[in-house]
Amino acid sequence: MSGRIFYKFREDSMYSEKIIVEKKIWLSTADKLNDPLECKTGRIPEKWKNDKILELEKGQIAGMLGVPLGGAPETLFSLDPARTKKWIKRLRKLPHDRQVKEMRSLYKDHGIEISDPKNIFIKLQKQLSEVGIFSMTVKIDNQPMWSHYANNHTGLAFGFRSSDGSKLSNETHNIPVVYSDEKPTFGDGFLQRINFYKGVGGRMYSEADFSFNDPVVRSAISTKPLAWKYEEEWRYVEERAGLFEYPGEMASVIFGLKMSKDRKNYYKRILKDNGIKVDMFEAAIGEEGNFYIRDC
Repeated sequence: MSGRIFYKFREDSMYSEKIIVEKKIWLSTADKLNDPLECKTGRIPEKWKNDKILELEKGQIAGMLGVPLGGAPETLFSLDPARTKKWIKRLRKLPHDRQVKEMRSLYKDHGIEISDPKNIFIKLQKQLSEVGIFSMTVKIDNQPMWSHYANNHTGLAFGFRSSDGSKLSNETHNIPVVYSDEKPTFGDGFLQRINFYKGVGGRMYSEADFSFNDPVVRSAISTKPLAWKYEEEWRYVEERAGLFEYPGEMASVIFGLKMSKDRKNYYKRILKDNGIKVDMFEAAIGEEGNFYIRDC
């Protein structure tokens, strides 16, 4: 993928000028995109979700008890060996829900609040709603996109080059859109991550959420209905929306068919003034009535 150009259509506006002047781009949240079904998963079956929560809770208990690494520890926190042995023996006789409660209580008594697996699924949609998305295409000669995203051909497009070490060459950050009318769903497990924080008074706590590399999370970010397939979209993504440096070198600028000569010259000037050297092209109509891109 190194060397490939990804194009961003833009209307002629002060915000497009700022992309050149500030050398930064804005990544939007899903609710600002043109499809109201962006960044959604399919229905998560209750039984599957509850099974995964149970699995995670059991994993937390096993981890505290040293399973499978080396068996029960001699001491837990401030408990001496005798009290530790007694506490573990009593824990193993309790039903699962009570085990979870006792485990959390012991951690809390020692200034630690551990993550609750139930919250992972509650937070999933919020996590998806905060993802930053910069939509691009590899198809610069697509007339409908010039109409829809470049203000009826009066705007322009920026081309960003994928090169080794750039975000555009990193599959975590640059992903092709998959076109399907079915929303992604969970089939087996999922990837989670644990974040540790220090709160007021030095109290430690942890929170768990879905990994940004989880396959279903990735699919939710990059799946659109089949009706949009003509766009051949790619997405530069970050975990949060906001301003970011170019994901790759700005390599080209393409002016719309209906952009005036004065505006083209204006953009050429601010590109030069800001030290950005790019290849320049413009949309045109050929003698046979064909739409194409030519050198400018």
